[in-house]
Amino acid sequence: MDRKYIERNYGYDAPHGNFFLLPNNIFGERLTHAEFVVFAYLVMRKNLDNECWPSRANIAEETNTKSVRTVDKCLKELEDRCLIEKINNYDHSKHLQLSNRYIINKFDLE
Repeated sequence: MDRKYIERNYGYDAPHGNFFLLPNNIFGERLTHAEFVVFAYLVMRKNLDNECWPSRANIAEETNTKSVRTVDKCLKELEDRCLIEKINNYDHSKHLQLSNRYIINKFDLE
């Protein structure tokens, strides 16, 4: 599929369903296996605004990553490479931290 077809039929990205798209140039980022899997998981979970908010524990469980600590390291690296942005969510009335919100930065589909 070419980029214009995807944008015309699906908006920015393919619909959530049985598949999702990753940019070809992601391989040029030289991510570790764990970083790649975490990035792919976030892309799979994102909405049309390129946002998702899975818990770190769910990311670890659903990607078979060793631990939440490993997920944290991956998220930090993805953020340092400007592939994602992390926004902390708090319920100030209850003084409770909620799941972080992750924004997947736009990428070329070519």
